[in-house]
Amino acid sequence: MPRKNRLGRREVGLIFRRGGRVQHSLAWGRFLMVEGEPKVGFGVSGNVRQAVVRNRLKRLFREAARSLLPRLKKGWLMVVVKPEAVGSPLDRVRECMAALCEKAGMMDVG
Repeated sequence: MPRKNRLGRREVGLIFRRGGRVQHSLAWGRFLMVEGEPKVGFGVSGNVRQAVVRNRLKRLFREAARSLLPRLKKGWLMVVVKPEAVGSPLDRVRECMAALCEKAGMMDVG
């Protein structure tokens, strides 16, 4: 994921203080509509105990977000992956990311 499309620590704090919330069966997210490049950040629920599994989930979701970047317009999205996502294929993760971005109003229609 390009650096310009990754959330920083301050941006994440701002999203959690002022942003809206979106929900999906594999993940939930907080979003904030701002001007400029779309930015996405990822975290994994603490209920996923093994670091290897947490890192794999973050890689899967980053890849899904990377494929959606051309279709995203302005806004910031922080995605928190649920334990239910463990073992999900990339196609299912892409559907989840697309749904979260659409619900947040970040998806460019057309």
